[in-house]
Amino acid sequence: MLSDVRRCREDLVYQARPRPGAARTIDPDEAREALRLLDDIERDLEAEVIRLGRARRSA
Repeated sequence: MLSDVRRCREDLVYQARPRPGAARTIDPDEAREALRLLDDIERDLEAEVIRLGRARRSA
């Protein structure tokens, strides 16, 4: 799941990047907001992985 979030981030950055002769496929402001949300999701998932790892070791 964490790799999916990271892949989404890469796709989003690619789509928002200006390219000569090509239009952006996503609005830069929307891209920034989406990146903030993906950052939050990634941080939450990483925290959950750590928590589950600790719970497994203590069980």
